[in-house]
Amino acid sequence: MDQHTLRDRLNKLHAELTVHGKALPDITRVDATLPERLERVAVQFEADHPELAASARNLVDLLVKAGL
Repeated sequence: MDQHTLRDRLNKLHAELTVHGKALPDITRVDATLPERLERVAVQFEADHPELAASARNLVDLLVKAGL
């Protein structure tokens, strides 16, 4: 998809969301808090399941080393 087509689609999506009232501000608010919420979930998961969290970290490290 070229840049012009992508920009057109994004503009159309923005226009549709704007028409539907609160949708755009709600999406923006959720997007802004998502990293904080994910961090809290990750910390809680590590506290509740330390061995599984360590295994998941090791798997991610292996995937990164493999270039994936």
